[in-house]
Amino acid sequence: MANQLNHATSVGDLCVCGCRDKQAELEIIQDKLATQMRQKVSSEDARIQTAIAEREAQKAADEVEKEQKRATMLQSIKEHRIEQVEFQRDFY
Repeated sequence: MANQLNHATSVGDLCVCGCRDKQAELEIIQDKLATQMRQKVSSEDARIQTAIAEREAQKAADEVEKEQKRATMLQSIKEHRIEQVEFQRDFY
């Protein structure tokens, strides 16, 4: 009982032993945890957005490369067909 009399009776008061009221300590800890959680979520959101942007950029680059390969292949086919037509024309 004597120990209880030495402790603060209102939030934020210092007791004789120098510790803060338990409720005030809990509120401070909860505030710090809430801040950390918001920062963590914000950091995760930023990482997710970066990953999405990187994936979309890679997808776009892959599409460009695929289209370039297709155009090169079609040009090669065209040139081959022209050669075949010229060969046949010269041969016959």
